[in-house]
Amino acid sequence: MSIWTSSFSSKLNFSLTRKRLALIGKNTSASSLYFKALPVLVAFAFSPFLFFEQKELVNEPTEIDWQEYWASLSYSDVNLEFQRIPFIGDSISILQHIPRLALLDGKIYTGVQNTYEKDTDLLEHSSIYVDGLIVHAKYFDSEGTESSSLDYFYNPQKKKLISTRYYQYSKLSLETIYSSPSHNGAMVFKHWNERGYLEMLSILDKRDPNITYGEVIRYDKNGTVTFHERYEGLELVEKIK
Repeated sequence: MSIWTSSFSSKLNFSLTRKRLALIGKNTSASSLYFKALPVLVAFAFSPFLFFEQKELVNEPTEIDWQEYWASLSYSDVNLEFQRIPFIGDSISILQHIPRLALLDGKIYTGVQNTYEKDTDLLEHSSIYVDGLIVHAKYFDSEGTESSSLDYFYNPQKKKLISTRYYQYSKLSLETIYSSPSHNGAMVFKHWNERGYLEMLSILDKRDPNITYGEVIRYDKNGTVTFHERYEGLELVEKIK
């Protein structure tokens, strides 16, 4: 059993990502629309796994320990340990892999962990764990206002991550479904407009590492489809609308 100590959660700049997502709404060519969306969507898909626990080599032999770096900037009211969960599967199923369990004094943790900035003692983020798994995380701005949050959903056996929901200032902004039964197991991204309606649906077939299948669908405020294109091999193959 591999265990390491941590007093922080991942620091994610969702505001910047939101601005990038706004670019998707501009009326560019269909291919440009799709390719702009891809890197942002994939980044969100991996966001639950960005714990900064790895070391990055920089001009060997110097290396950066991200865990130590973030810990030097913040502290938590509960000093959790995290048990690594070995990954067994292919490069696709890693998206649903649960990488770690939270422990306190060697026991699986259920409760809240608050993390504060060392220089100001301001609350940076708050994470809720149930049976060792993170289920909710809140992030706060310098004024103490909740700026964003993430909900995590798992299968009944708590062996796989099923979906995440990202909120900005309490408004649902993005839902990521890692394997949608209604889309033949493809990964689905649902984007909500600031006014609260579903604005865009992106479908990526993650069963192929090269992402050989995809769809982009846009809606107006009444739920009417205004844009629909299908891709294969990252090439536009059908303009449905």
